[in-house]
Amino acid sequence: MKLLDFLIFHGQLLGMMLSDKACAKPHPSVESFDQSLDEITLETLKKIVDNFPKRMKACVEAKGGHC
Repeated sequence: MKLLDFLIFHGQLLGMMLSDKACAKPHPSVESFDQSLDEITLETLKKIVDNFPKRMKACVEAKGGHC
């Protein structure tokens, strides 16, 4: 996996996880959605980042295939 692929993949993964949390319920306004993003804790973000090396190792072991 090239560095650019790694960065794009990581950004997409983080975006999906945050989107799942922020979009767990319908929001009546942009402000409501923004507030849900503000409720994502630093601990949650750290867990996502800390788990990333394990995901990359799986990609390496799969020789770039699906992991």
